[in-house]
Amino acid sequence: MMAIGQLQERAGDDRRVTVAADQLSEDSEGADTSAAANRSHWTGVYKSWGDGLETRPEPEFVGWLVSGEHSLTNSLDFATSSGAAGELVELVGEGTLGPGANGNVEAPLMPVNASDGKTTGKLAWWTGDQGVKATFALPEPQLGTEELVRANLQAAGKSGIEVLSNGRGKPFADADMDDARVSSIGGIRQTSFYASEVNQQQSLFHDLAGYSTGLLTDVVKGGFRKDLSMELERPSVGDFKLDGTHPSDRPGATPGAAPNIGRGSCG
Repeated sequence: MMAIGQLQERAGDDRRVTVAADQLSEDSEGADTSAAANRSHWTGVYKSWGDGLETRPEPEFVGWLVSGEHSLTNSLDFATSSGAAGELVELVGEGTLGPGANGNVEAPLMPVNASDGKTTGKLAWWTGDQGVKATFALPEPQLGTEELVRANLQAAGKSGIEVLSNGRGKPFADADMDDARVSSIGGIRQTSFYASEVNQQQSLFHDLAGYSTGLLTDVVKGGFRKDLSMELERPSVGDFKLDGTHPSDRPGATPGAAPNIGRGSCG
């Protein structure tokens, strides 16, 4: 519950973006990460850039989605090798990633205190970012012809899982991604059924999601992005607004009047 509360507090606003700690760079070249090896997959939250800006602003960091004292998890440096560590516990290790794989994740332990102030235990959490992973199981379309055409224009038809490499090979090079059962995959462990060898997918834990979904939100203004599909499907387009109204729908307009193509408006 504490992890969910932190997620909602820091990343619940539509105008938030997330990024893995390994994107922190040592220098302007960005060739090497400054994140500690056991914290490189921590998820950081930033405020998005405001609307109408003409110059690139400085990134505004919100915090890490990980257990720890607020004063630490609110600091960008907490994920670097120079950040204060404290007592850590491994949450992602060999059991998840497989023998010899990189990408272990550790998180700070927090004391659990009873009403009398005595420490009765410790806890830790880490919230990973599914949005940076390739999705193995794309939903099977159950749509009519018109709806299917529209859906295909809005999302990728495939994730290219067949070319995904774990550094030693391509576990899914021979997978039949047209198998109807692929859409039923619910977790990364189940993708092992399609791998060349059992558990060959383990080292791709940070790169592959069995199944994930998302929302098309506007990270600048908040809310959902504007869908132009319906407007573009009208017989005449050009003079329209993003509130979904057609020129002939507005007060004072002649019903059924064609728009003025030369005065198109997107404001």
